[in-house]
Amino acid sequence: MSTETRPHMPEHRRSAASRPARILICDDEARLARLTAQLLESHGFDTFAATDLTAARRHLADAPVGVIVLDVNLSGESSHELLDYLEETGLSTRVLLTSGLAEDDVPEVLLRHPAVAGYIGKPYSVDIVAERLHELLLDG
Repeated sequence: MSTETRPHMPEHRRSAASRPARILICDDEARLARLTAQLLESHGFDTFAATDLTAARRHLADAPVGVIVLDVNLSGESSHELLDYLEETGLSTRVLLTSGLAEDDVPEVLLRHPAVAGYIGKPYSVDIVAERLHELLLDG
């Protein structure tokens, strides 16, 4: 999934995003993952959706990813496992956590993980997610 034109992207962001930023959406809610991926494409991102950790690892092995949008609660799996995988493989991919939980209810071990760059609660606006992704990608 990708898009070629980005007429809505501000000029100062075009140079930083001269090629599409690859974003992995990992959420066990398949419809939400696909919809988020599609909407982020309209913001100029190259997206991949994964509904479990096996698919997420496969995407990470196939191509570099700029940021992972990772649901805290994956059916029967721990999102911490993906954070551990990033460390084990030496990937420096940044992670934006999402959840229907209040941020105070997200385990501290997840929020303090070195790969975690932020948290956005559900339901979220894709415009806000896109803005946060741009910030993370520009920060390097």
